Amino acid sequence: MPLIAAKCPNCGADIQLDDTRETGFCMYCGTTVILKEAIQTVKIDNSHMIQNWINMGLSAYNSGNNQEAYSYFTKVIENDPANWKAIFYKGMAAGWQSTMAKPRITEAMDGIVAAQEILLTISDISQEEKDLNIILFAVEIYGNIKAYFKLWADYSWNHNNDYNADRRIEVVYKMINCLKYMEFPFYLLEQNPSPLMANNPKAESIKHEMRKFMASELCIWICSYDAYWSDYKETTLLYWGLSVKDKQKYIDIYDNLLTEIRKVEPDFKDKIFRDEPSSVCKPKTATAKSACYIATAVYGSHDAPEVLMLRKFRDDILANYFFGRLFIKLYYAISPPIANKLKYAKRINKIAKRLLDRFVFWLENN
Repeated sequence: MPLIAAKCPNCGADIQLDDTRETGFCMYCGTTVILKEAIQTVKIDNSHMIQNWINMGLSAYNSGNNQEAYSYFTKVIENDPANWKAIFYKGMAAGWQSTMAKPRITEAMDGIVAAQEILLTISDISQEEKDLNIILFAVEIYGNIKAYFKLWADYSWNHNNDYNADRRIEVVYKMINCLKYMEFPFYLLEQNPSPLMANNPKAESIKHEMRKFMASELCIWICSYDAYWSDYKETTLLYWGLSVKDKQKYIDIYDNLLTEIRKVEPDFKDKIFRDEPSSVCKPKTATAKSACYIATAVYGSHDAPEVLMLRKFRDDILANYFFGRLFIKLYYAISPPIANKLKYAKRINKIAKRLLDRFVFWLENN
């Protein structure tokens, strides 16, 4: 006869019932027990496992296995919903699993808020220990935010030669999100009611580092700009970045941070981009001196040694004579379409390269 564990709804005794029947009897009080109701009242006591799960969760978390840590701390909370340590570390394990497509920073922040509310009500933990844990909360969420920032910074640097203005602007707005996230660890350290926190040197040191990160990384990213050529022929110079009006808010934030940082580091340098790009970086047409179209197309690089040699010949020899200048003007009138064809015509490109190689060799030897 198959028996299952159940609990008497009348006396609370642990009993066993035949799972092939709808009802049974409690051997202790004689009550008729409905099987379905009795099963629903059963709750497995795993309290003896909680500390083991916490230890295994911390081990996984400290080794960077955040998915496993998240699972262990979830088990703790299911059995002990008021365990502030598990709530905190579950949130942090989620935060460390952030991706560019799915940031989980707010999940980490929610965990900290819930953990702090419980922590502050526990009477057998000293205020000094509570302060240390709140500092830990701030340090960990700061690390989360920096890691998320690095995802986007690396993404931008990996596309350094791919001048896609939409992508670069997307990165700027992710940096703006990171700047908003950074309000949270400051709130933890500055809004804590403990008088000990106000003069805590560790808290002050962390706030100083966070200000430097916000100023030197986030604000600089948000307020910077970058120039790039619109095409390989270098005919138009463009730039991406926020206008002065759009970035003024972040310049103001930077200036406030700078004031606080210089109280500790008086020599901290001001590196913010306070204006829009100069005329050098605004859209313009390249001059005749800026590119050797055919040579660049043949050798594949504006800075190839052969291109540099031909450019030097143009500037140092041809440009000094009337017919040389006339040739240069004619060259820049007809060369762009020729260069465009050479870029994709491999056979013709090879012939042109042989001719140019011989001329470059002659220049090098004369």
